[in-house]
Amino acid sequence: QIVVDSRGATYPVTIDPTWTSSSTPTATLVSSAGQYDTYFGYSVALSADDTTALVGAYESNLDAGAVYIYHVASGNDWSTTSTSSATLTNSAVKGQFGYSVALSGDGATALIGAPGGQLNGSAAYIYQVASETSWASTAAPTATLADGTGINDGFGDSVALSSNGRTALIGAPMGLGELYTYGGDAYLYQVASETSWASTATPTATLSNAGLTDEVKFGYAVALSANGTTALVGSFGAGAAYIFQVSSVTDWTSTDSPTATLSNGVVDAEFGSAVALSGDGTTALIGDPAASGGVKGAAYVFQAAVGNVWSSSPTPVATLTSGLTTADDFGYSVALSADGTAALIGANGVNNSTGAAYLFNVSSESAWSSSPTPSPTATLSNSGGAMNDSFGSSLILSPDGTTALVS
Repeated sequence: QIVVDSRGATYPVTIDPTWTSSSTPTATLVSSAGQYDTYFGYSVALSADDTTALVGAYESNLDAGAVYIYHVASGNDWSTTSTSSATLTNSAVKGQFGYSVALSGDGATALIGAPGGQLNGSAAYIYQVASETSWASTAAPTATLADGTGINDGFGDSVALSSNGRTALIGAPMGLGELYTYGGDAYLYQVASETSWASTATPTATLSNAGLTDEVKFGYAVALSANGTTALVGSFGAGAAYIFQVSSVTDWTSTDSPTATLSNGVVDAEFGSAVALSGDGTTALIGDPAASGGVKGAAYVFQAAVGNVWSSSPTPVATLTSGLTTADDFGYSVALSADGTAALIGANGVNNSTGAAYLFNVSSESAWSSSPTPSPTATLSNSGGAMNDSFGSSLILSPDGTTALVS
């Protein structure tokens, strides 16, 4: 219950629930396979209504990988279970299927990355159903997406999907392959409708950065705005993240010139290793678990200028930290609510890698500021956790910011 004194209020009254610190999860989702070292939870995604969860386990079945779908009738119905609604697999041998996952807002389209494919190079797979209530176990994807290189370039290492399920962004941070890296790429694919995905090795657009040098993993992390017109591409080693922006979703073309470059003014190699975007694409959250020389991590909030147009900036509007002084890997994972007012940051190194996640809230998207220094609204942990659980390694917030899925 939420009890409110509404005397003197103007109706209708809007109630905004707030997060409080907790070490007791609402529900724990467990792999029904029960196999050791499956990396269950390495990647996670949620539908917009909080009722469908996607959980990747890329080392299941001798590295072939699997993805588990859990579904409940309403967002208030989550309970601990080891019974998934469906299991998605793929016939590729040791493909690391499930290394990355994304889900459309309606929960009916899933994008699964498999960067370890050995037969025809790396790949990503689309699975599509009529509605989020109709998922069934299958090993047959609706479509296979590739970049046409035919090599193991890490394609599928990171994936993002627009809310309408019609635009996919896939990172390939290994560039020409592990022996010939040149900075990596991100590939964008588009279809006219959510139900019209078909296999292709021809991206709609290839996003890259001509200014990057060898051994910089551009595409290590990716994010999309809800309508697919703004893409955020993180790197590992460049100390920056990059915005690509178009006026209309049909305007995407290949480019090696980002719209904007975001940095924190210090060359931290891991800045950009985790990224998130608000639904309208005007607020970016960028993780840097090696901030302050690795002593403690940080996450940085950047915002587009007037008119929602991005420009390069070495100065974030807000710097978020956990307040700890130990190497806690704060910023290893990041997530934003759709309206950009809630930020969830994973710190999987806390307490001998037991791990934790920190929730920050502001009253409006424009209220982010470093003055005063933001403090977490809530700390999420797991009272049943143990050393090396790495709670907070991957996480996602529902668009309304009321549900968090943390592995």
